[in-house]
Amino acid sequence: MTASANIEIAGAKEAIKALRRIDPDLRKQFNRDAAQIMKPALDQIKASYPEKLPSGMMRAWTMETGFKQFPYDVKKVRKGVKFKIDTRRKNATVMRIVNTEPSAIFIEFVGRKSYAQIAKVLTLFYGLPGRFMYPAVEKALPQVEDELKRRVMQVIRDVERAGS
Repeated sequence: MTASANIEIAGAKEAIKALRRIDPDLRKQFNRDAAQIMKPALDQIKASYPEKLPSGMMRAWTMETGFKQFPYDVKKVRKGVKFKIDTRRKNATVMRIVNTEPSAIFIEFVGRKSYAQIAKVLTLFYGLPGRFMYPAVEKALPQVEDELKRRVMQVIRDVERAGS
C-alpha cells in the first residue's frame, strides 16, 4: 500500500523563505506552528512502529560497509521521527517528515528493489514497503491538511502585506 500526500500551495516556498528576511522571529514562530500542526501525524507515525520485530532483527548486525543497521529499538525508532522545513533552492519539498534511525528506514522500505528473505518476512508480517509512515500519515492527513493550508496562506498574506 503506497500512499502519496501532496499539498501544493503556489508561492508557499517563496513566502516562507521571504518571512525570514522580513522578520526572523516570525519565521521561527511559523516553524513552531507548523511543527505543532503536524504533531498528530508525527504521533500517528510513532505509534505505528511495532514494539518488537522478528527475532533476527533484535540482534546487532552490521552492513558489509561497516554501517550499523540493527538491533531494532522502538524507542530510538520513535525518537528518529522528525518534521523538517527546508526552503533551499534544490529542494522541491518544503515540509517533510523523516525518520533518521537506520533500522526504521530498513524495515520501512526493504523489498522495494530486493526480494531477499527478510523482505518477504517483513511483507508477510507488516505489508508492502512503505509499511508504517505512509499509512500513518494518510490517517492523520485530514486532521492536519486544512490547518496547515490555513497557516501557510496566512504567511503568504503577511509577506504580501509587508512587501506593499
